[in-house]
Amino acid sequence: MRRFRAATMVMVPAAILVVLVQDVVWPLGRAAGHRIAAWRLLAPLRRWVAALPAAAALPLFLVPELCSRCGTLVSAWLLLQGDGWRALAVYAGSKLFAGATALWIYTACRPALLRVRAFRAIHDAIGEFRRAAVARARRRAPRAGRFAALLRRTRARNLARRTPTPP
Repeated sequence: MRRFRAATMVMVPAAILVVLVQDVVWPLGRAAGHRIAAWRLLAPLRRWVAALPAAAALPLFLVPELCSRCGTLVSAWLLLQGDGWRALAVYAGSKLFAGATALWIYTACRPALLRVRAFRAIHDAIGEFRRAAVARARRRAPRAGRFAALLRRTRARNLARRTPTPP
């Protein structure tokens, strides 16, 4: 029973994070991705990337991860030099760039990538975890709804305190 409680304490925040990403961040990212993909400069590049065979698409998909790791190393070096703000900027920028680039490559090469057996197995496992996490978070939605209502009331109360009343 103790292990189940510990697993629940980890799974619930993870599930809420997955729901937040799926319901809020993902649609915004998708809209931004569609706008970026419409740029004239990227359209020929996207067609070229989409036409790549699976043997070339998989290493290309891994390049942003390598860039992300390099950004992590540079940010660690900057942190060791005592430059925390630049380290944070490099880390966040490299993660954002790598994530956006990987998503762009994934959307362009999805059919070719899914032909690779190992990639498809990982893809399907992540999809199954996501579906289970979302289902679990939705079952716990009444608690999340009460928490959101509490946050709204607190925010409204704090705003009312800060707003001066007319004389």
